[in-house]
Amino acid sequence: MNTLVDTIATLRQYVPINYSFTPELMEPHLRRAERTYLVPVLGEEFLAELRDHDQGSSSSTSAVLDTAVELAQEALSHLAVRLALPYLSVQVGDAGLHITQTENYRPPYQWQVGDLAAGLHESGMAALEALYAHLERHIGAPAVATWAASSARSVVNGVLIPSATEFDRYYRIGASRITYVDLVPAMRRATDLHLRPQLGTAFVDALLAHLNSEDSSSTAGDTAMDTALEKVQAALAPLAVAEAKEVMFRYVNGGLTSTRMEPNRAQNEKNVGPDVVQAQRRAAREVGVGLLALAHAWCDANADSLTGYTARTSADSLPVVEDRLHNTGGMLAM
Repeated sequence: MNTLVDTIATLRQYVPINYSFTPELMEPHLRRAERTYLVPVLGEEFLAELRDHDQGSSSSTSAVLDTAVELAQEALSHLAVRLALPYLSVQVGDAGLHITQTENYRPPYQWQVGDLAAGLHESGMAALEALYAHLERHIGAPAVATWAASSARSVVNGVLIPSATEFDRYYRIGASRITYVDLVPAMRRATDLHLRPQLGTAFVDALLAHLNSEDSSSTAGDTAMDTALEKVQAALAPLAVAEAKEVMFRYVNGGLTSTRMEPNRAQNEKNVGPDVVQAQRRAAREVGVGLLALAHAWCDANADSLTGYTARTSADSLPVVEDRLHNTGGMLAM
C-alpha cells in the first residue's frame, strides 16, 4: 500500500480492535484519509518526505521525523478505519445490498456503530492535534523545513493572532489547532471589517510587520507596539468568533470547539435555537467591539510611540461598523 500506513500490521499498532482487514479492503480508505486529513495538515511534499523517512529511503536520521511519522500514522489509521466502517458489514451481490446474519452472528446495533465511528474520529483528530503541536514546537528544525515553507503552514500567515495558543489567551478554544485553522478566514474578515476601518490600514500593516519582525527589525523589542498588539489581539479573537458564520461550533469544557473535531457527535446533539445562537454571536461581537474601543483609546494616548498610527482628532471620528449579525446558524449545544 503506497500510503504512510503501508501494511496492515502498522495499522494494527494504532487501532487495537478485532478485525481481519486486508490490504485490498483498506488501501482505498487509507488513500482517501490521506487526501482528506493529512494533506491539509502536512502538505504533499512533506507527507512524501515522511513516507520516504518511514520506508528508509531517506538517509537522514531524525527523532523529530520519527515522532511526526508515528503521530501521522496514528491519525491516518484511526481515520481510515472510520471511513471503512460502512463497507465492513454490507456486501454487494447480484441481488443488491445485503448483510450477513446467522445463528452465531448478527450485525451490531446502529448505536454501537455510531459509538465506534465517533471514537475512531475523535482519536484520529486528537492525533492530528498532537501532530500540529509537535511540528510547531520544532518549527525551526531543518527536518521540518519543507513543512514550515508549505502552503499547509502558510495558511496562517498574515493574521494578527499567529497560533492556537495565542488565540486561546483571548478566547477559549482549548488551544485546538484545528479550531484555530477553521477560524483563520474569520480573523481575516474581522481584520478587514473592524480593525482596518477603525485603526487604519497603515497601523494594522505595521502591527503585522511587528509580529513577524526579526531581531534586526527596527520594531523588534518595541514595548509600545507589543502592548498595542496584545490589546488589538484581545479584540480580534471575539470579533473573529462573531464573524465565523461558516464554522459549526460546540462549547466543550468552557471552550469553543469546531465540530470538525467530532462531527458525528455534533450531528446527534440538539441544535440550539436561533435566539440562543444570535445571543452567543452578539455577545462575542459586543465584547470584541468593547475591547477594540479600549485598544483604540490606548493607541490614541500613545500615538507618538506607535508606527503607522494616526490619532483621532475626536472620539466622534470613530467609524461605525454595521451590526451584521443576522445569520443564526453555527452554534450547537453540549
